[in-house]
Amino acid sequence: MKFPYRLRVCLHAASSLAFAILMFVVAEDGGGDGALWVGVFFLFCFIGFLFSPLLERWHENRAELKKEFVEFDRERVRRVVPGKFEEQIQWSEVNEIIINTINLGPYAEDIYWMFVSRDKGKEVAVSNDARGFSELLDKLQSLPSFDNEAVIRAMGYGEVGSFIIWKAD
Repeated sequence: MKFPYRLRVCLHAASSLAFAILMFVVAEDGGGDGALWVGVFFLFCFIGFLFSPLLERWHENRAELKKEFVEFDRERVRRVVPGKFEEQIQWSEVNEIIINTINLGPYAEDIYWMFVSRDKGKEVAVSNDARGFSELLDKLQSLPSFDNEAVIRAMGYGEVGSFIIWKAD
């Protein structure tokens, strides 16, 4: 089992506990209510540091649940951004698949896979970072005349660009 605490958290917890004990001793020796309340404060800090791995894990899980995901079956591709919107397109409607790149840098998603209908009236944009995307990519790579070289070019492109990676016959 992995130790859940980082060194920094251990040091903060140990110093909080030491200060709490020190303040309780000072309060007991006649240091007054001020020392007692400072001791209570540091005791709560110590408890907070003990629970910090649980809070971090909870926060990470909440962030993951809010993350965009994509799902697909034999009929359709569906993109969901929880709490915001969802969009879908039937496989039979898809005329081409395009990778659009934008230059937002390493701190924001800048690659989107566009599923475009024949009349171009319907598009579904799937982020490269969406949960479930790697499974979708496996499916896409099995399409006839899927252009893996265009995918590689798009992944290495650092500017605004558009790459057709598949087109219906």
